[in-house]
Amino acid sequence: MVTRIAHREFMFDETERDIVVGLVRRTAEFSGVTVVAYCVMSNHLHLFLFIEKPESLQLFERWADIVGVDLERARDGASYRLQDGTVLCEDEAEEVRSCAAMSLFDRYEMTFDELKRRMQLLMRPSAYQELMDKWSSMLKANLDLECARFLRRMYDLSGFMKTLKQDISQYYNVRHGHTGALWEGRFRDSYVERSLDPMTSVSTYIDLNPWRAGMCAHPAEYRWCSFGAAVGGSEFARSGYRFMYGNADDWSMIESIHREQIQHRMDKDQSGQEEIEDALFTSGGIIGSSAFVEELTRRERVAFPRERKSSPQEVCVGGLKLFALRAPSPEGIPKMNDFFTMGSDPIVLPAE
Repeated sequence: MVTRIAHREFMFDETERDIVVGLVRRTAEFSGVTVVAYCVMSNHLHLFLFIEKPESLQLFERWADIVGVDLERARDGASYRLQDGTVLCEDEAEEVRSCAAMSLFDRYEMTFDELKRRMQLLMRPSAYQELMDKWSSMLKANLDLECARFLRRMYDLSGFMKTLKQDISQYYNVRHGHTGALWEGRFRDSYVERSLDPMTSVSTYIDLNPWRAGMCAHPAEYRWCSFGAAVGGSEFARSGYRFMYGNADDWSMIESIHREQIQHRMDKDQSGQEEIEDALFTSGGIIGSSAFVEELTRRERVAFPRERKSSPQEVCVGGLKLFALRAPSPEGIPKMNDFFTMGSDPIVLPAE
């Protein structure tokens, strides 16, 4: 995923980049998002995220449209027939009943105290205290509505990006007296299969950004990318690589393996490679195995209509064979409608 400064101006100096990294970390903790890799450049930001909703929330969202239906009136023998034509078995009906009985916090598998802790990560102390004072005098029904407003921003890519970009804008505007839009527009994103080759391909592409821009001799020297931060001792940055490499504990082994990946890509880098990878990894594609591309296209029929489907296209990145919904053109620039953006869903999907 990439989001850019308006007019692509170089507005983030070292202090701003430090602030942005801190806000990424705090927003991720607030939102329940795993940051696999990141890179803050002078005029844009790369993020590689994994978002997995709590099981209770996934269950509720599965049945959200019919949670309020009177199932007893819809009973037809051993089944339940709804007005929209949906037919439920007894086990499915029981899931709907359990969803209807869930409290707001049960749905998110969270306590009120945990919600307040997460909010405190992002809010100024004075603003947080003012909100707590307001909440203390609210009736329960109104308080539930207030809590829901914050909970809906969690485990959601659009909610994560809205929170992060607003907070970055506020910090930047206060420091510089800036007015007007800071960001170029909506972020661009791609789906990546949760398996090693696709994930390392994307994270290495992100790590190489400052090197390709001539800002460092090696990504390990650039402290505003996840690899440079991880080499420098950041546990937040290291946690993303541990996740990517199967939650391994031995950081020295992970560093050696990923450094080798980076070096291999640096050795193979050639003119136009960056543009090709930009098109592939940040323009709404689906990256992974052929089966993953086909399955996700099938599952997300609304975003990928039948007339726009095509067979997964083979692409090669750093010697690794991957597949994409559509391969970028030789010039690296995607043609109109070659890629599709689905910003309200996770960047990385679990393999089924």
